[in-house]
Amino acid sequence: MHIFSILTAALATVASVTASTIGRRDAYTLISDFKTLADRTGDMSTALDEFTGSPPSIQPLEAATSSIITLFQQITANIDALPMLDPSQSRQILSALQNEAAIAQGFFNKLVAKHTLVAAIHQESIIVSVIHQFQDYSTRAFAVLTPKMNGLDSTLMGMAQATLEEALERALTTYM
Repeated sequence: MHIFSILTAALATVASVTASTIGRRDAYTLISDFKTLADRTGDMSTALDEFTGSPPSIQPLEAATSSIITLFQQITANIDALPMLDPSQSRQILSALQNEAAIAQGFFNKLVAKHTLVAAIHQESIIVSVIHQFQDYSTRAFAVLTPKMNGLDSTLMGMAQATLEEALERALTTYM
């Protein structure tokens, strides 16, 4: 009977460590996803810098947009599967989110500045679609992720979300 107790305790320990490791891996995967999203948003920003107002110059922006939409789906699935986070993971994810929000804000500010060029080739619908995709992703990501962030003042998440939403609203108002 004593061996059974030892084996049971050992299995419980392995299960606990495994669950903890999976949770850590998921948090780090999400942090990596946010860094990739920041990179892809940077790609969109670069494509926007190179946009001259001619129809062919919008193609790199469309390609970067397609890449980001796929990434939104991946990140949303990872957020859904994410367990409750410990305070350290929460701070790391918040930092990655704040970085992404700042990069996205810069992108959407550029987008507002390029409105006349986009309108000249009648491509506002593409931009409005991108903005809506960002809004849907942002709303869902923050709604699902915020309750999973342990040891973190929720106002910090709210500030990151507000930064992103403000930029999205300004861009949407410009293009609608």
